[in-house]
Order: sequence, then structure tokens, then C-alpha cells
Amino acid sequence: MSRRPSSSFGRSSSGSSHLTNTSGNGGDHGGSSGVAQVVYCVNPVLFENCGALLSVPSGLTTATILRVLQATGVKSSISLAKWKETAMTLLGMRESTAYAIFDVFFAVSGGCIQNTPSFSGVERTSMAQLRQESNRALLQRMGGTVDQSRWPAASTARKVSLPGLLVFLLCQLFVERKRTSVSSKIASEAMVDYVRQHLHDFISAVAVTRASRLTMADAAELGYVLREVVNGVEQPFGPSISFLWQFNEKTIDVAVLSQYLRVRIRTNGEIKKLGSSATAAANAFGFNNVTIHDLASTVHITPHPLLPDMASRLLSSNFTISNCSQTHIYAPSALPHTDLSSLTNCTVLLGPVGGILSVQNCHHCCISAICGAIIVSNCSNVTLYVCVNTPPVLVPSENVNGVSGAPGTKNTKANGTAPSSTGAGGVRFAPYNSFYPALEQHISISGISPLLNLWNVGLPSHASILPPSEFQSMPFPLAQSASLNNVTRTNPCPLPSPYREVLNRRLHRLREVNEAIADATGKLREVGRNDLVDELHQRVTFMFRDWLKETGQEHVLADLTHATAPSKTAV
Repeated sequence: MSRRPSSSFGRSSSGSSHLTNTSGNGGDHGGSSGVAQVVYCVNPVLFENCGALLSVPSGLTTATILRVLQATGVKSSISLAKWKETAMTLLGMRESTAYAIFDVFFAVSGGCIQNTPSFSGVERTSMAQLRQESNRALLQRMGGTVDQSRWPAASTARKVSLPGLLVFLLCQLFVERKRTSVSSKIASEAMVDYVRQHLHDFISAVAVTRASRLTMADAAELGYVLREVVNGVEQPFGPSISFLWQFNEKTIDVAVLSQYLRVRIRTNGEIKKLGSSATAAANAFGFNNVTIHDLASTVHITPHPLLPDMASRLLSSNFTISNCSQTHIYAPSALPHTDLSSLTNCTVLLGPVGGILSVQNCHHCCISAICGAIIVSNCSNVTLYVCVNTPPVLVPSENVNGVSGAPGTKNTKANGTAPSSTGAGGVRFAPYNSFYPALEQHISISGISPLLNLWNVGLPSHASILPPSEFQSMPFPLAQSASLNNVTRTNPCPLPSPYREVLNRRLHRLREVNEAIADATGKLREVGRNDLVDELHQRVTFMFRDWLKETGQEHVLADLTHATAPSKTAV
């Protein structure tokens, strides 16, 4: 018995002909109770989580983007090397922009392409498995460990779906036109209007088998931008459209699919109203989008698991933390695409992010995460302790007329990566240095490799790297769980030697201090001076409290001794 496809887009199954396929208003109102009501909505991840990567103005149009198909010979996949050449010569992109677009989409898609066993096999490879396979291949090309000198050659051989990349680029075109500021949110209605208006372009972008005609595998690539909703429950995109290929037809006209989908695309608000009353609350539309917001001067630990397992199959799954201040937030779970927005004086520790981590409009924050890709924009005085499987993307704070970044910054091209920097904002990167009991289990779920840490690859200047002297651990305030078979007891991400040596020296000094205190305590007790023993302990305690005040950590310790603050988590 074949397993249900585990990714969020894929081959349409032949058993879907029972789904509503009427025309007109889409057949999503009314109808008999035995007929599934199918509508579609737009995946916000490509619009909200991936940053504004294009220079403004980019000069791109939908027509120029679609010309990439002809220029590349209408292929189903494209390598980084070929994409860089095409983007620079045909689309007029800067090299850094071309790298950023490829790396971010690579993290979104896991490198899944058509005409491979992982795409077309009976048992569809999960997104986590795709990431694991591509990460292992990259490490092998570099000799088993991260080697910056070998990264350019290793990275340019990576491939992504060409149709998917063009879909992503069409979404970026909308972000460039509509996003007036980095921190602004794009309304669901605006995204829907854009996709409806350019639906023919989106479908044409995935028609790689034959010009103006689609196979079912071609159409499946629309799963990056469209979500399929059956009776108010989101499902992987594809099964509901299989009936369009009638009488064993291998291809259909682009216009046929465009006409079918356009009248069935709905906003999120409309779909929530259409949900079946029998739908379980756990599967209700939007269950896979979680938001924490408006926390101030507290400590917040999210529940585990944050999302049910089903959410990992959906590309639209999203976790957002926004509008918080003076708060410590801990999310020890396997996480979907994650957006940190408008945070001030916050410390955020995340479990593995199985996709994109977007950090925007954050100031005076400390963030720790393992992720597939990280995009930083409009931030200042932010330190990021990360393990990231693609080079960091720093979006310039000024991105107009090709002038980006602040004085003294530059685009990095030699490393085969990375965009220009936010410049003088004080955004600094450091290697990941944290753990909690279930971390390795969650890493396995996400597909992120702890060995492939590209945290410092392609950064614009040495000022973007946290000095080892300022490096520290980022602890989770969690006890070990007796139910875990494989308990994580240390940081699973190897540290570069300068950072490892700093921690070892600190640990050595701490042991020396503890031994000195124990030795002094023993000698005092031998001579009967227990009063001095108590005084010594008090002085050590006072010194520790003074250190907490000086470092601003006193309220954190106090908060952790009390119950966790009431959750402001919205679904």
C-alpha cells in the first residue's frame, strides 16, 4: 500500500475525481454533504517570510521573468552556476541578489526537482529528507566538514526547480512593488488579487514540458504559491485538479487550468467562513499558523509540540513572534518557517526552523536558532547565534537605485553567496551554542544539518562577526524529559576552534574558582569557623547578584522562579 505524499506539493493522485470540479463560482457554496468543497488560497510564506530581495527598482517584469524559460532551454531544474549567469545577463541582477534568491528558494524547496526519484516516486520524499540528502551531498563535496575555500565550487553545483524558482521570482516582483517598508505586512486580499491577476503568468512559468501546455507534474509546482483547501481543511496541493487530464491526456492547455483555478482562489477570511461545521478544531483552516505577540517584560516558554505533525507537510506553515519588548522567549520545538518582527530588547531561543527564519525590524536583541536559511532586514544591535545551512542573507536598509547598505560595506562575491549588508546596524553573527533535551530529535524532524553551519560564509565585513571574547552560551531553562530516548546533553553543532577555546578557558576558570571556594570552606570548617563559611557563601551570592544587575539578567532569573506568564499565542 503506497504512502500518502508527505510533502506539501506533488503529483496529483488518480483517486481525487470525487472532488468538486464544477465551474462558475467554483462550487464552493452549498452542495450535497457527500461532495468535497475545494477552494484555493495563496501561500503567504513566499510573500511575507522571504524578505524583499530585489533591488529597487529592479526593472523586472513578468514578461522578462518568463523569458528565462526560453533562455535556459525550458528545463525542469537549474544549477546555481547557470542561474547566476542567466540572472546577471538576462535579468540584469547583481551577483549578490542572484545568490540570495537562489539560496532562499533552495531552503524553501529543499532542492526538490522534477524527474528525480524523490519527486516522482510512489512514496514521495518528505521535505526533511530532501534537506538531509542535499546537505549530505554538500558536506561530501567539501570533504565532510565546512570548508570556506571549497564552498564556492560545492555550492554552484546545487540545483533547484526552475519552475519553482520562477514562481518565487514572480512573488518577489509583487513584494518589490507593494512593500512600502521592511516591517509592513502585506494584506491577504492584496496577495490574492495579485495571484489572480497574474495567474496565467504563474501557470506559464511552470509549463516546462511543452510550451503553453502542462503535465500534472508541471502543475504540481504551483504548490509553492497555492494552497488547496477541502471542506475548510488545508491539504497538499494537487489532487483536486487531476480530473482535468481526461482520456489519458498527458498535457492540457495553460488556459484550462487558469480558468479553473481563478474563480476558486479565496482570501483567508473567506475560506474560514466556508469551513465545514464538522471540521475538527485541530484541523481548522489556519491551524498551522501560530503567532505570539505583544509580550512585555516577561518570560514566555511555548508549549511542546507547538504544531501537530500534520503541519510539517504544509509549505504554508508559519510561526510568528511580533511586537514584543523586554521579553525572553523560548520555543523548544521543531518549527516551520518563522518570522521575528518588531522585537525590542528581547532574547529569543528557537528550536530547529525547517525553512526560512526571517528577522525584521528587531533592535537590541539576542537570537539563537538552527535553520535552513536566515534573512535579516532593518535591524540594529542584534546578535544572532545560528547554525544555518545556506549563507546568511542581509537585506540592505537602503535598497534604491542599486545603492545599498551603509558606507564601508560591500557585496561579497568570492564566496559564492551572499547579499549586501545592512551596514552600520550592528548586526553580528556567531556560531550556534545552545541545546535542550529534545533538540537532536527535532533536528531530525526538520532535516537541518548541524554539521553544515555556514553562519559566517559571505558576510560583508569582519564587523559582522561576533568576536570570540564576547561569545557565550544561550541556555534553555528546561529540565530533562524522562520520556526521551535520545537526550541531547550538549551543543550538537561543532564550534570553530577560537570560540571553543574561549569556552574551555572560561570553564577552566570556573572550576578553579569552585575549587578555591571549596578549599577555603574546608579549611575554615577544620578550625571551627563556620561563621566565616556562611559569610563567604553570602559574599559569593552578593557578587553573583551584582553581576546579574550589571548584565541586565536579574529580572530573567526572578521570572524563571515563578510560573510562566500567560500565553499570548494566537492561531
